[in-house]
Amino acid sequence: MTDKKWFRVTATSSTDLYAFVEAENKEDAYEKARLGDEPDAGHYVEDGDGDWVIYGATEVTTVPEKIELELWLGR
Repeated sequence: MTDKKWFRVTATSSTDLYAFVEAENKEDAYEKARLGDEPDAGHYVEDGDGDWVIYGATEVTTVPEKIELELWLGR
């Protein structure tokens, strides 16, 4: 018999993106991109594989969590 429990681990996935901006200087380019003036979101291209950040774990205890776990396990 085992005393192991199931936990729901929370993570964030990130992907680096890049786009080109016509601007007077670096600050102007940053400001245009930050304010959303340009480029449009569709102009960004993936740059690399991205990364994962694991930031939490909670024990599976509620009925909805147990149902979700069973579905995840394919039972």
